[in-house]
Amino acid sequence: MAKAWLTLIIFAGLALFCSGIQPFNIVHPNRTLIVLSAPSVWDDNYKNDFFDIISFQIDFARTIHEHENVVVLADKHTMPYLDGRSTKIQKRLPYDALIETNVYDINLNDFAPMGYKQLTKFIYRTPYLADTASSQVDEAMNRFIMDNRIRIDKREEDMILSGEDVVHNGVNKALISDSVIIKNAGRVPDWAMMIKLLNSFKKVLIIGNPLNGTRLRFDDILGFIDEQILAISPLDPEIREELEEAIRKKFHNDLAIIDLPLGGAANDEGNCGIYTAVMSTNKFVNFIF
Repeated sequence: MAKAWLTLIIFAGLALFCSGIQPFNIVHPNRTLIVLSAPSVWDDNYKNDFFDIISFQIDFARTIHEHENVVVLADKHTMPYLDGRSTKIQKRLPYDALIETNVYDINLNDFAPMGYKQLTKFIYRTPYLADTASSQVDEAMNRFIMDNRIRIDKREEDMILSGEDVVHNGVNKALISDSVIIKNAGRVPDWAMMIKLLNSFKKVLIIGNPLNGTRLRFDDILGFIDEQILAISPLDPEIREELEEAIRKKFHNDLAIIDLPLGGAANDEGNCGIYTAVMSTNKFVNFIF
């Protein structure tokens, strides 16, 4: 993959050089290639913030470019907002910093193998994508596993499980959204599904999404920050009490809950309400606020 990106940059650079245009990206041993992905103009999830995100990505790409090489992936309908053809964005990126391709807005964790007691590749399906698209993503991951000879303990042929419905501590505890039961209705009996989960995650608690009815995913609301510490988004007192009772009943005093004071329960602005992120390379750390 690295060779493919390098070849692409060299080809684009030579083409621009021959045309007398200074290339944006320059192949250099001290420059890391950063690949960003733009949201699709057709993605309803980003509809209200689309122009702000595109504007930010252009600025961010130029900031990264001070020290590294950078390319932005976008579909053909989104590309005009990045290359200057649209008048709605008053800035642009050079053509050799852009690659037109179809990109799905998904997390690698959603369709990668899961589990620590037994690493298992489950079937990936999500309500955010059509079944055909989900299947294509799943097939791509299966090919990647085979081509790179990645060892997994089991390939699940019947059960659907997406990483968006799983929160675990990487050692011995996992919280699973009860939506998994609905997704596997008619495919896997409840008792068999529980055995499969226990084989992969050791200790399992199936609970409902504490903020069901919002846009938030299960793993947006809950997150382990240590083997025995679970961070949660702000919840209504009654819902929080139910969650705490379910966790205490399953894990006793072996799991502590801490609340992140980041607004009300209706705040669905991201993972636990936190927008801060970090992107690091071998030599530089970029803080994104």
